[in-house]
Amino acid sequence: MEIDLNVVKMVPEKVIKKYSAIPIAKNGRELSVVIANPFDFNAISDIEFASGFIVIPLVAQKSHTPVQTNGTNETN
Repeated sequence: MEIDLNVVKMVPEKVIKKYSAIPIAKNGRELSVVIANPFDFNAISDIEFASGFIVIPLVAQKSHTPVQTNGTNETN
């Protein structure tokens, strides 16, 4: 799956790293975010606040959550 870097940039890198999350798609006011713990209300709330979008959490194992490093997508 190819990740659109324009979508990734909708959430500050600090927030992405803090929650092991990465936005992968935008649909209207909704932002689909792959996150290690999709039940972490604080993480979802922080991502919504930082991005200004409604977050649709998607589950991923933390070891498989992609992170952005120097403009490239790598698996952590």
